[in-house]
Amino acid sequence: MDRVLLLAAFALSCFIAYTMMRKWQIRQASKQIAVDPLLSGYALQQPTVVFFTTPMCQACKYQQGPILDRLNHQHGVQVIQVDASENAEAASKWGVMTAPTTFVLNKIGEVLFVNNGVTDEYVLKQQLGLQS
Repeated sequence: MDRVLLLAAFALSCFIAYTMMRKWQIRQASKQIAVDPLLSGYALQQPTVVFFTTPMCQACKYQQGPILDRLNHQHGVQVIQVDASENAEAASKWGVMTAPTTFVLNKIGEVLFVNNGVTDEYVLKQQLGLQS
């Protein structure tokens, strides 16, 4: 019984830490929207995904990238791809800790969601409001 309680407490602690980390990432990214030169030249009046990747990230190239390409072609989602290794300062300012990391922005440029690791198409469609 003690082990079960200990495991439950550990799981709860991990969940709380993960939730706090995601909220911190959203706050960090939200600070960058108006001032980040990475976003200049993009129309943030449409659903947008900021996609942090690296050249060595195989999951970025073969999983996340094709999903984002489909969303762009089928739904007009704007995808801003950022090489985190070339733009380490930007990645740090946005709170990126892993590749791939995607930030989902709404039509007025607010960060709604952050996804660490590969995020499937269904989840991204829900986050972008393309699917209920």
